[in-house]
Amino acid sequence: MDDRPYLTGLGWVNDAPRGNRLRWYIEPNENIVGVYRGLPTEVRVLRSVWNEDIYPDTQTLKRPSGSFPINWWNPDLGDIRTSDGIPSQFELPVSAQAVRFFYQGPATLIQAYDSTGSLFYQRRITENEFVLLEHFDIREIRLYSGPAFLNSFQYLDLFAGHDEDVDYEQIAAIPIQRTTTFPYEEAYQRYTGSPNMDEEEWDSFQEEIVQVALDSSPASDLEDPGTASPWTQFQSVLALRWEFSQLYGFGFLDGPETPPGSTFDHIIRDRILTERPTRPHIYKISVAYSDPDIVRFSNPVVILPLDALPVEIPIYQYLKSTVKLYGEDTYNQRYQLSFTVFDYRVIGFEVEETFLSSPILDNPTLEESYFLRSWRPTDQHEQSTFERSVDVDFYDIGMRLRARSIDGWDRFSPFNILTDIEFPIFRHNPEPPPPLTAWRNGDEVTIVANNEEQSFRTWEFDHAVLNTPNSQLLVLRKDAQPAIVKYNTFYLPEPYINEDLFAAERFSLRIPATISSPHRFVGGYLIAGNLRTTIDRIENNAFIFAAIADGAQQSAFFNAGDEVILQQSPDSPALFIEVAAFPINDLPELLIFEDVLPTPSENSTVDDYALRIHMGILEGGLSNLVSVLRMPDNPEIPPQFQVDFLGVDFYDRTLVRVTLAEPRPEGEYTLYWSPGAQSLESFQETAIKGDYGAQEAHNGIYIYEIFSLPVPKRINMIVTFGLLSENKGGFKSGFRLLPTPYEIAPYAP
Repeated sequence: MDDRPYLTGLGWVNDAPRGNRLRWYIEPNENIVGVYRGLPTEVRVLRSVWNEDIYPDTQTLKRPSGSFPINWWNPDLGDIRTSDGIPSQFELPVSAQAVRFFYQGPATLIQAYDSTGSLFYQRRITENEFVLLEHFDIREIRLYSGPAFLNSFQYLDLFAGHDEDVDYEQIAAIPIQRTTTFPYEEAYQRYTGSPNMDEEEWDSFQEEIVQVALDSSPASDLEDPGTASPWTQFQSVLALRWEFSQLYGFGFLDGPETPPGSTFDHIIRDRILTERPTRPHIYKISVAYSDPDIVRFSNPVVILPLDALPVEIPIYQYLKSTVKLYGEDTYNQRYQLSFTVFDYRVIGFEVEETFLSSPILDNPTLEESYFLRSWRPTDQHEQSTFERSVDVDFYDIGMRLRARSIDGWDRFSPFNILTDIEFPIFRHNPEPPPPLTAWRNGDEVTIVANNEEQSFRTWEFDHAVLNTPNSQLLVLRKDAQPAIVKYNTFYLPEPYINEDLFAAERFSLRIPATISSPHRFVGGYLIAGNLRTTIDRIENNAFIFAAIADGAQQSAFFNAGDEVILQQSPDSPALFIEVAAFPINDLPELLIFEDVLPTPSENSTVDDYALRIHMGILEGGLSNLVSVLRMPDNPEIPPQFQVDFLGVDFYDRTLVRVTLAEPRPEGEYTLYWSPGAQSLESFQETAIKGDYGAQEAHNGIYIYEIFSLPVPKRINMIVTFGLLSENKGGFKSGFRLLPTPYEIAPYAP
């Protein structure tokens, strides 16, 4: 842990309170044999006029490190080659406060770590990019490109004794430990301006944070590792505003509006600046502790005789805005706010946001004002992103905002203009009522609901569906089969890196140009050999999918050149067409609609139906499927016919010929017989099929058949013949009976 005090400063500010502004960081968490060192006894503010020509780096003057003399930068390291391996590393010889170099290597991720091994900086860099890092404790740089070069490498170590010949004079002494007992009025003697903390908040801070921190220890903090330690909470409050740092002696104003200070502060008034100086000034603080007695000095800070640059106006936009329905009637908007501002002193933003009235519900407009700050390593000074979550009354509520920048010295930029109205994307999958069964009667289809009442009228739709005008329940029929495409891949699956630059247990496979309409396979399957995975989405012309596991639950991948099968999901809505629609607010008990389809020629056909909610702005997912059997028409009853007895074969089977009264070149016919004279009704119960069965009529007229019927020996035998039509699907017509029973004479060989 770096226990050195760190000082920073701002040039002359003409807005009240006027003067040079200072603030410092002191680490109270230093572990001294099981206890924290805690707050120092006293801080002394030291200052001197800098009489040398410092030649600041004017190219980076807007950066904090730009005000320091060029000869304070250490140029000794030259071009650096980072270590082998991934990540490739370079450790600085000392803890630096600024680092700059030109990066030579492929585009990659750069990370910077402090002396404790904590990550404080992360972003992507490209070939030949100039990199400037600023932090009070820079110790290690990591690159994920493998070995690379950091050319013209320089670092700035503000604790290297650059000011050892400076003759400082004390301008103020501030007892910090005494502040732990200060009442509200005493603390605010250290601040010039309108208070942003009231007496109740100050008392709460003193009792619930400061006193708890004073009583804490490294051991007690370990009892609740998931909660910020009391000293961390103390530091967070002071970091919120320069004003708050002054209240506890962690900040100071050197200028004509320097506050009187507390009863115990010692401010040497005749040394305080009365106007903007004409020469650079250099500041430093000494930090004194007791028990044991120890004094530590901070880094020096050079403040040029210039007005502090004004805070720059930010540029901002909404990103990834969505809204979802939670519970019965709660809608939650989630979105990102992206801010860009090229001012490296900016630490946050004040936002004024308006949530407009819903055009559907006509609810009141909501206005909010809030502050945003980020300590994430991925958020840089010039670019930061914040995530917001807000409950609203409905999904159609637009929002807009304006914002201004805040720096670490309680200064604000002007507000930028209002954004255009942003309407979040409604992410919703309204549930349709599940169907139980269905049937067809001619062209009319009936669907029954799967609930206790078997009625669609009693189904309860969600709040979004009920309040969206013209919402409908759609009836869809499956009209196509899933698409299947096979190809030999030229690419290997690669680990998918998401927008936060971390692996997300997903993989990607580039889509070849030969695959048309690849989005139809989203939600479907990617199959390689005996491995199958679901395609989640498409990004950057690549399928994104989860890790493929084999039978041993191990990740398994295919090779370039292997066959890959893409299969559309069998339940893809793209395979269905709309055949009927019913208004949500007036559903019948049964869904009855007309769906005119051609009659199957021979075989029966199964039609699958599903339900889906249509809300205008979106359509929900499909319900379960119900199937309806569509039957072909029964074949036409055969025409009149006659039967001729042709004889008996070697096996005593009777051979007959049927002659149709009308030619029938198409279709098949089956001849049946029954002993005795039969009516149509009795024949259907006793008929026996001929041995040949269904057959086409020869020349469209003749049908030959044999029967294993008893051969009469002495008397005539009465037989009734019947003929029916039959198609290849097995569907049959009714019988056509021979008008009079057939009489077979006794057989005499």
